[in-house]
Amino acid sequence: MFSSIIKWDIFVGINKLAVSIVAARNIITMKIFILTFGLLLFSFVSKSQKINSISVNSGISLSSLSWNYNKNDSYIDYSNLGQKVIYGFYSNVEVEYFESKYFALVSGLGYYQKGGEDKLESSPFNWNLDYLTLDTKLKAKYRLKNLSPYLLVGPRVDYLIKYSSDFKELEKLTTLNKTNYGLRYGIGLQYFLNKLTFGISWESNVNFNSIVENNGANIPKFTIDDKTMILKCEIGFLFKK
Repeated sequence: MFSSIIKWDIFVGINKLAVSIVAARNIITMKIFILTFGLLLFSFVSKSQKINSISVNSGISLSSLSWNYNKNDSYIDYSNLGQKVIYGFYSNVEVEYFESKYFALVSGLGYYQKGGEDKLESSPFNWNLDYLTLDTKLKAKYRLKNLSPYLLVGPRVDYLIKYSSDFKELEKLTTLNKTNYGLRYGIGLQYFLNKLTFGISWESNVNFNSIVENNGANIPKFTIDDKTMILKCEIGFLFKK
């Protein structure tokens, strides 16, 4: 009996290690992709006269899920699913251009993770989704010597590239949207040191469509939405001083 328990513990440990290795490999792959894209973009924009700066950003995402359904029509209680906040990785490359004294445009390409964890202690599943994200934001700023506080708002598009097994099972009965779109807004602070910029910022998503949409054909109708915000640091290079 004890040997069976030990074997089971070893099996569970090996599985957890394998999952951790795969997750770390995926993050490293995306970092290499973002860095490669940044270097190519740097070589391109360095020749443009309308580009103000290029930056590399890295940080964390904080997200949870909400299941929207009519309790009177459903025989399943979704209230505990995916509603605990989980932390994910975020990274992107951004270009700032068409700068004026108080405004500029900022476009970025990146990768981030979002989802949620069940509140059920007996089965705390993680609902994980990995996205490529593209956005263009209007930046309103005010320069105070070497510091510049700013506000951001603009459209975004997220493309799903990977999701956890829980979503794979759900996809058999529902529509898992590969593309999510909406707005991204935020606030930040930059510090200028010669040709370099350093900064911190907070951003949040506003969604125009759901992650999952079920029309009620196989199971009671519901949708799944997310609440996601991002905390990140940046380091950038100025083409104009």
